[in-house]
Amino acid sequence: MGNLIHSSDQRCGVTKFEYDTLCKITKADKEIFAFDPAHNNLSDNLKDKIADNRLKTYNGISYYYDDLDNLIHRELADGEKYNKKGKHLGAFDPITGNQIKGLLKLGEFNHEKIHKIYIKI
Repeated sequence: MGNLIHSSDQRCGVTKFEYDTLCKITKADKEIFAFDPAHNNLSDNLKDKIADNRLKTYNGISYYYDDLDNLIHRELADGEKYNKKGKHLGAFDPITGNQIKGLLKLGEFNHEKIHKIYIKI
């Protein structure tokens, strides 16, 4: 299957088409199309473009990524957090199984000063 190179009809006459190496249309007669590295059409004047080609929020769910664009976790509108496999990221008492409320101290590390990391549950 190939790309349409030209089209002719009685109303518009002949229209010529050009494509890039990825078979995306770049030109249709005098109309020129441009794409960013994530293949988003730059010719569209959409105000809701997705920066960095990452979905940040959708349908009340927020998505978080690491520096390599891997999904770390997602957070529901009510604050519930889940990892990329769907496992709940809340803190639970290992003996009773009850959810721990308040602040949970996750750990400390020394990098010139001792920093404490907390997560609010």
